[in-house]
Amino acid sequence: MRYMCTRWLITFLVLQAQCILLPGSVADAASQNRTSSFLVSDVDGWMLEAGDIPLKQILNSIDNRFGVTVSGLKERETETVNIQIRGKTMEAVLKGFLRHLDEDNYAFEYAEKKLKHISIFPAASTKAIEPDQRAAVVKEPADAQVRMVEIVGVVDGSQAQEIGLKKGDLIVEYDGAELDRPSSLVAETKKKSPDEMVEMLIWRDGGPMRFFINGGYIGIRIRSKRVPKNLMPHE
Repeated sequence: MRYMCTRWLITFLVLQAQCILLPGSVADAASQNRTSSFLVSDVDGWMLEAGDIPLKQILNSIDNRFGVTVSGLKERETETVNIQIRGKTMEAVLKGFLRHLDEDNYAFEYAEKKLKHISIFPAASTKAIEPDQRAAVVKEPADAQVRMVEIVGVVDGSQAQEIGLKKGDLIVEYDGAELDRPSSLVAETKKKSPDEMVEMLIWRDGGPMRFFINGGYIGIRIRSKRVPKNLMPHE
């Protein structure tokens, strides 16, 4: 009888210990699940969120969950990233992520209309001009100007207002196409449907900014404007 009571007591203590440890183990597993998926989708679109997480861990998560690999960031994998960004498509969020990393030279590679790989390229360096080539270089006047597209007004309730475009912004590119007059922008917007996500390069307060909008109607009033050529990002 004493043996049976002792055995029952030991069994009870073991079960009690398991009950005490189990919630903590479940909590740890749940915590790992929450932090292992940095890129998620919901009814509003896509979001990438990470707080002081190593870049390598984020890239591995994107690869494991969505099959999208990224090359060209090997030397930066130990950097920590603190970011929260939303977008209507996964591509828009990933482009914003690259912009956050100050990576402007990249290519998205697709297979059967599905994003599979992102290649990051080194920033282009200015090649030195050989002495015998200098004579062939024609110097432009210091006051040389180029014609750009300027925003002179934003329509209330439009997507332009929603994403933060402002009066005075200069539109440098629309979906990679350089613009030099309002008609160029109008022509480019007609090539895109509202279901497509388009990247716009804007020049504001002396620096470039990138915005992502739906194709088609933007909701801005524009005009042609001449600005100093040496200030533009693509020159």
